[in-house]
Amino acid sequence: MIRLSAIMFFFLTFFACRQNELHHTNLLQENALNLEIVTPGIVNTVFPGKEKQAYMLWQNKSDNEKEVLFILECKDHQDKLQTFTDSLNFGSFEEKKWFFPEEIFKQKGIKWCTVLLESSGLKESMDFSLAYMEPVSNDYQSDFKFGIAGIRYETLEELDWMYKAAAQVGVQYERKFATWGQIQPDSNTWNWEPLDQQIALLKKHGIERQLLIHGTPGWAVSPKYPEGKNNAPPELSHWQRYVTALARRYQDDITYYEIWNEPDIGFYSGTTEEYLEMLKTASEAIRAVNNNLKILSGGFAQASPRQGYLEKRGDLHKIVVKEGQGFFDIHAFHRHGPFQVFKNSVEGPLNEIRNQLKSPRPLWFNETAMHSTTLGEKEQARILFQKMSFAMAREATGYNWFSLMNNAHHPVTSPEHNYGMIKANGSPKAVYLVYNQMVKQLYDKKYVKDLSPGEGFEGFLFKNEKDFLLTTWLQDDNLPGQVANFSVPDGCQVSISDLMGNEQHLKTINNEVMVPIDRAGIFLHFKNCTQEPILKVPLVNVATKLVADKNMMVSIPFEISEEGYKIGKIQLYEDEKLLRTVNPDELNEHGHINFQAGKDKSYFLIVFVPQYNVEHTFPLKITVPLLITDQINEKPEITISTHDREDGVV
Repeated sequence: MIRLSAIMFFFLTFFACRQNELHHTNLLQENALNLEIVTPGIVNTVFPGKEKQAYMLWQNKSDNEKEVLFILECKDHQDKLQTFTDSLNFGSFEEKKWFFPEEIFKQKGIKWCTVLLESSGLKESMDFSLAYMEPVSNDYQSDFKFGIAGIRYETLEELDWMYKAAAQVGVQYERKFATWGQIQPDSNTWNWEPLDQQIALLKKHGIERQLLIHGTPGWAVSPKYPEGKNNAPPELSHWQRYVTALARRYQDDITYYEIWNEPDIGFYSGTTEEYLEMLKTASEAIRAVNNNLKILSGGFAQASPRQGYLEKRGDLHKIVVKEGQGFFDIHAFHRHGPFQVFKNSVEGPLNEIRNQLKSPRPLWFNETAMHSTTLGEKEQARILFQKMSFAMAREATGYNWFSLMNNAHHPVTSPEHNYGMIKANGSPKAVYLVYNQMVKQLYDKKYVKDLSPGEGFEGFLFKNEKDFLLTTWLQDDNLPGQVANFSVPDGCQVSISDLMGNEQHLKTINNEVMVPIDRAGIFLHFKNCTQEPILKVPLVNVATKLVADKNMMVSIPFEISEEGYKIGKIQLYEDEKLLRTVNPDELNEHGHINFQAGKDKSYFLIVFVPQYNVEHTFPLKITVPLLITDQINEKPEITISTHDREDGVV
């Protein structure tokens, strides 16, 4: 079987787009059979209203008749699986379209699909995904810089495809380096064509380069570093000449110039003093060309130095911000990883570093992300939602996700392979759709304040001229979700959108609204609101981490607020079986629900708030203490713990 290279994939996709105004992704290219995914949008994107333009294109490439049996399995973001089985009969060299069933497009979002086919001895299983969404595109105006970093390409056709894919989900800035050795292979030769071509394609797709000036060709390395490595400091006269030439040539196209990539770790081998001299020289050169151009500090990898670098050159990041702050306009910072690590770094050591600033220098998180290798696509997408929400709430000037495409040069099992928003085969990942939603929901809004629904939750309130928006989620995995209670002004319309863009309108009664919030995260819209929404006391606190006694009896404590009368009923389930239905006024005098648990069973509560058409599920975590005896037909003896519980809120 013939497998398409990345270059061939991009060329065929790009060519098909231009010829047919539809987008083709090759799944199978056999001597006798071809299969392509055809969609109205790039990156296997299907737009609402254009579902009938999405299909599988089968091609019999032989002069023999052929029958193809296949199964299509598609799973959505909520893990709902749909299966379709069909067969196709082909005449010689016949081509057929098989349109995706409309059931696939009931909800917006990612669709992870597998095709299993059998034909004339051929058996294949092929994975792809579809993005069912409304692309935001990048023709908007915003004070926040929505960006991407780390785009790699081999041909201009590939690069054109990538920029189009980035523009579709709202990317307006690309962080990418200029290769000094390519532009200036020796001190007397200049070759601007490759960078000129990149800038021309960026302009075509409405994206601006945030130029990273990084790396030293061997001929320009400082004499102190005779080995001539790329990460060594340059000789300053060569450096000044090169930076000046960049600024002069691109001052009308590029506003932002970053001085080196992650100089606080191994991408830079010089001393702290040498970096400060590089930063000063570059800053003066760029400002001499055009004082309206903006200079970014080196994009620092971390806020706390690694021990080896600390011993070698001190805390480079902290020293540069203190002593070099006059030579940059924007403080660039990265810190890859999950949300909590990112937040702790920003609010802890990074905040300490920034306290040295004598005048404001906005942050630009211009390369930060998380891979999907071990966490999976859903968690990677959730981390983008969290980190970008937090970045905007800390009044950063921009955020660049790393990167657009998975890196096929690394094994599939490597984290370095899986940072992208698009798979190496051209299929979208869940994070691609969430990036689209982040731009759509937040491009025109300003941060107002933190508004957390409670301990263990995160919440950030934004607004534009007439609407408020809360991005919120449960951060502590040891706690349950909750139904939050908000007070809103007259005329305010409230709805929630999930991370895939599915919106649900909520009922407002007497200027109050109940909103279920859990780990998945939501965009909470307060439309046409003249005042901020007010978060009220939860209706009820529910303990969900519990311990059974020696007789396997479990007691669930409740604390009901004065407005607890709004709760209609509480249902207790064992696995999927309803055990009990309890009205709030039926709780015993201590506010508990008591029941006997079964061994190896799972339990959950559903709390109903009928006036608001809201219900919320609370999974119960029941610990069975150490069994002393477990003989047949005997009840086990159990050691009791009375303090092992954590409270959640409704």
